[in-house]
Amino acid sequence: MKTYYMNQKPVEPLVFVVRDERGKARDLSLYDSAQVYITGTNNFDFDEIGGTAVITDADNGKVTFTFMGETVFVNQGKYRFQVKLIAGDRWDWTDIGEIEVRKGLDE
Repeated sequence: MKTYYMNQKPVEPLVFVVRDERGKARDLSLYDSAQVYITGTNNFDFDEIGGTAVITDADNGKVTFTFMGETVFVNQGKYRFQVKLIAGDRWDWTDIGEIEVRKGLDE
């Protein structure tokens, strides 16, 4: 589980490795694009508002999410994320993962 802090505006991108049911990295070469969806602790949803997702290493199942704009981590708690893998007018979903957001020492 990745950890961020309240009001953090991450500079480094978040890299997801999409895995199959055996835990092996999936080949994402069939997909054109990806989107990342995140749900916060108070059940708000946002998708492309918080950044952009790109399949950066299809052979090794890697999707890179670059944060943009304002912080999305306004509340302490667990955030859930899911990657939508898109191929034309069809898509697949990854398993849901979690991000923990903590209160920092300056809060």
